[in-house]
Amino acid sequence: VHNIVKNIHAAFVEFQKGMTGYLSLDDSILPIHTDGAIDESRVLIGDEIIVQVKKEAMKTKPPTLSGSIELSGKYLILTGGKRQISISKKIQDKTRRTELKKCLEDITCELPVGFICRTNSEYAKDEAIKEEAEILIRQYRDIVEFGKHKCKHSLLYEAPPAYLESMDENKKKKDAKIMTDSEEIYKTILQEFSTH
Repeated sequence: VHNIVKNIHAAFVEFQKGMTGYLSLDDSILPIHTDGAIDESRVLIGDEIIVQVKKEAMKTKPPTLSGSIELSGKYLILTGGKRQISISKKIQDKTRRTELKKCLEDITCELPVGFICRTNSEYAKDEAIKEEAEILIRQYRDIVEFGKHKCKHSLLYEAPPAYLESMDENKKKKDAKIMTDSEEIYKTILQEFSTH
């Protein structure tokens, strides 16, 4: 944490060498300190905390950061720092909403994490949802552990590009065709398809 500006209730955090981002202190953030302590009551200049980039820099605005880590899956979003289960409002079947909540309440985790059930979870099997929850918990645990032992400015996790997620169904089709004019995207897609 490089600076705290009290009148806008924000901190400016150098998350990458030479790159500073805006961290709102109005959020109910639970910053994960690199010493392992989670202390929602303070963020001080000089603290080393784990942050997630929520929005990239735009024009003159610096990137927006969050002290609460979120990880997205196909059916769930893991929310760090909150032991709460929420269900997408688009899932209106009350029985299924109750089943989803019960399914996730059965998962035990020593970390302060919660879940948001995405709309895709409505017709998913409970086993698939539990499996994804366990994967997201492992990813979150790895981020916290790596953060304690890595040097500052380290990239702890990078979500796969959005275009790979949207192509998930095409992996099963042998005659799928993908067109791109970017060599970097082409190489990423080729690597992704060859590993699955």
